[in-house]
Amino acid sequence: MNYMDIKRCDIANGTGVRTSLFVSGCTHHCKGCFNQDTWDFNAGKPFTQKEINTIIELCKPDHIVGLTLLGGEPLEFVNQQGLLPLLEQFKAAYPDKTIWCYTGYDFEKDVLDKMYFQWDFTHKFLSYLDVLVDGEFVEEKKVLDLRIQRFYKSENIGRSKITGCQESSLMGRERKVLLMTTFDINIKKLNENATIPSYGSEFAAGADLYACMEEPVTITAGETQFIHTGLAIEIPAGYAGLVYARSGLACKRGLAPANKVGVIDADYRGEIMVALHNHSNIDQTIESGERIAQLVITPYITGCFHTVDELSDTVRGEGGFGSTGRK
Repeated sequence: MNYMDIKRCDIANGTGVRTSLFVSGCTHHCKGCFNQDTWDFNAGKPFTQKEINTIIELCKPDHIVGLTLLGGEPLEFVNQQGLLPLLEQFKAAYPDKTIWCYTGYDFEKDVLDKMYFQWDFTHKFLSYLDVLVDGEFVEEKKVLDLRIQRFYKSENIGRSKITGCQESSLMGRERKVLLMTTFDINIKKLNENATIPSYGSEFAAGADLYACMEEPVTITAGETQFIHTGLAIEIPAGYAGLVYARSGLACKRGLAPANKVGVIDADYRGEIMVALHNHSNIDQTIESGERIAQLVITPYITGCFHTVDELSDTVRGEGGFGSTGRK
């Protein structure tokens, strides 16, 4: 098997910051393909144990949440065989990191109905995948302004429990994206009376955080008070917890986080505290068990900063602080 490129930090092909491998060889030859150089099976360089070692090392940092396979076509006969040693060694080294795979083959028609029975290694190959994005690129169905994607069923393939299946025509690929929409987060109660965060509705993005105190706390007008939750949290690497105001509390009582948005890093193990500021002109009292903020778990991008002598030119240039006008 040959490969075209190994991208160290990729944020475009899967959730979080990932390392991506672009394999060589594809028989689909989709019209409008953005990566036609990878069609040739002989293009690029041979994929050896040296490249496997490189990928394993690149994925070592905590902010790299997984590996993505694309190309080219990872599910071509020769590529499945060539990738198996990588998948085996990757999962042995990082059992908690995910593997995404993009394929132009149809999962039901091509993979389950044909490859499963014709090639004895396909089942093993799929068993290492956490997410499979399937379907050919169709240029005529390309939709650049697609905003809404809907979940419509659950799947379970191989070793990975898939809790959601997403269908979209984004970027011309009419595809099903098998992905995990929920994951486990460990929470430690520092106070036996603490309340575990909860979502108010099926599609709520923020989980409510609850006050946990021995007695009510009064926040005078214009004052900030730290409110205990009695909880410590273990957020997965590659994600952060963002603490936002609750709209009802902010609009009706003038209470909102003093720092606007609180950030809980993945390596923080202390108590979650909410610095509530009273923006109203009257005193406000918080009772234990009251909802005080909402927690959103989100992936983030780690920047690799480089010192340079010059930055690229833009039309805007150094304009800021209202330079674009009010309307």
